[in-house]
Amino acid sequence: MNKRLALALLAMTLLTGWRWPFASEPTNLVLSCRNELVENRLVGEQQDRFYMIADFLLQGDRASINYRYFQQDGVPVGTLSMRGKVLDADLEEDVYALSLNESHILIEDEALPLPQHMAYLKSFSQRNMAEQGVHNLTLRLLHRNRESDYAIVFFLPSTAVCGCSVLDSDDAM
Repeated sequence: MNKRLALALLAMTLLTGWRWPFASEPTNLVLSCRNELVENRLVGEQQDRFYMIADFLLQGDRASINYRYFQQDGVPVGTLSMRGKVLDADLEEDVYALSLNESHILIEDEALPLPQHMAYLKSFSQRNMAEQGVHNLTLRLLHRNRESDYAIVFFLPSTAVCGCSVLDSDDAM
């Protein structure tokens, strides 16, 4: 019976490409993503414009993200920082699964409205951490220009695509 079970598990592993949970390649990746956030108000034609800088530090099994938000004139609006671990890293495919379990929020002026992205990310990540203990995030580098240290990055669950500077990486190709 045990022999059949072992053979069945081996066959499943070979057929599906399944890997042991938390098996990860060593990670060393630093990304800095800059974005302009253009938000339409619900009433009227006026648009609010903000800038966001998102810094991602993946080192070993540790993950750290800092989202910094600014008004159009450069005045800081707030910061959302999250920390946790790299659950899995596929360096060949440039896919990184993160599990974030700490969150810190700094709002510069409570009287001012938050950028929609910040308000959504704050609410969504806090809900996930309260209900599940973690906020999961996956990064996939869709394209990487190694000569100019630039990457196009796809984020899940938000499905956002951003251009990011690659500041540091193990990959020296």
